[in-house]
Amino acid sequence: MSDGADDLARQSARRLSAQLGIEVEGPVEQAIAGSRPGQYVDPGSIALGALIVSIANLVWTMFNDLRNDRKQPSNDTIARQVRVKVEVPVDVTTDQRDAIIEVVIDDATRTDDQA
Repeated sequence: MSDGADDLARQSARRLSAQLGIEVEGPVEQAIAGSRPGQYVDPGSIALGALIVSIANLVWTMFNDLRNDRKQPSNDTIARQVRVKVEVPVDVTTDQRDAIIEVVIDDATRTDDQA
């Protein structure tokens, strides 16, 4: 994963921990590093962390591709594409998935605006 996608996952995890009421910053760091937890961690938060990293990587790639093609699809269009392409772990609800997608796209849009 690129540094930009890693940073996007971390930024989104900070927002999502508060929004979802689940600590996901640690599991996101573990997913980025590709390591397993050294102590017991809720499998649900591990699944959320991995999903955040996966979605951040996909959104980062999509934004870079679109920037290179000089296209500006709506956030809804990107969200639909992400929903189709990403596999949702069993422990993750549709509402959680949608919240992750929304936050990651919002963070990517903010980052893109600053670039």
